[in-house]
Amino acid sequence: MSGSRVFLICVFIGVLGGVIYDVFFLPRDLCRKKWLRFVCDFLFCLCFGAFYLFSAVCLGLPSIRFFHLLGLLLGLFLYLKSFHKIIAFLSGKLYNKTNSRVRKRKPRHGRGSQRGKTS
Repeated sequence: MSGSRVFLICVFIGVLGGVIYDVFFLPRDLCRKKWLRFVCDFLFCLCFGAFYLFSAVCLGLPSIRFFHLLGLLLGLFLYLKSFHKIIAFLSGKLYNKTNSRVRKRKPRHGRGSQRGKTS
């Protein structure tokens, strides 16, 4: 297999890695807790690595070379600069809508509330 063909396959695998990233991006973005971010990023790295190895074995790619890494990073970058923006926008909308519904349900007991007063 020629080097240019392997590079394009790695770019495509990188784009598919962006889809895997979005699977882990949504819970990470909606919850916004630091520990969940770490767990989601760690799981993404594991899944993306496993996906690359599975693809490399199935497609019969030669041993890993530096341009494989460049192709994966380029594909991931292309995905993040294109389709990911749509997903991030939609998850932001979902977060805002969910957050506003939660705020509406919570009763607010401030200074002016009648809570605790007996008359």
